[in-house]
Amino acid sequence: MDVYGSGTIDDHLVIAGMVDAGPPEVTVDALTAVARSLHEENSEWPYRVWPDTGGLICWGATVSADVLYWDTTDPDPDRWTVVVRNREGDFARFDTGMAEFVLRLLGPAGERPLESPCLYGLPNSRFLNGVDRRRIEAVGGYPWEYLEELYEANEAAEEED
Repeated sequence: MDVYGSGTIDDHLVIAGMVDAGPPEVTVDALTAVARSLHEENSEWPYRVWPDTGGLICWGATVSADVLYWDTTDPDPDRWTVVVRNREGDFARFDTGMAEFVLRLLGPAGERPLESPCLYGLPNSRFLNGVDRRRIEAVGGYPWEYLEELYEANEAAEEED
């Protein structure tokens, strides 16, 4: 977070900021507040939510409604693992930290912790922070233009198979 900050990968995976950087950025506090409300409404959640000791803190989400959390059970933040809640409300725990989890999301198809046709993986995926996205849009650019080319290339490859 110190190096790259908040932003989006392939207009699909949103990584929340630690502080409010102005609209339309998403913050860890705002996403965690949503999780806290959902937790209060549903007593069957298998995890506590921050600020409860060891509670989940939300650090990101996907456009397809996966919500990504840090499991803060370990007192050392360097050992916090990732918990994902999908759109159906099911939870999955991954024994990796946030950075490794994101790298695995961008790894080879079939080996990713979450499969999504909207993430193209390395070397095609791109991270764009909010400042750069707004700068591109301010001059009339479309920051996700490369996605159209990747989609078309993937469609062509699938037709050949």
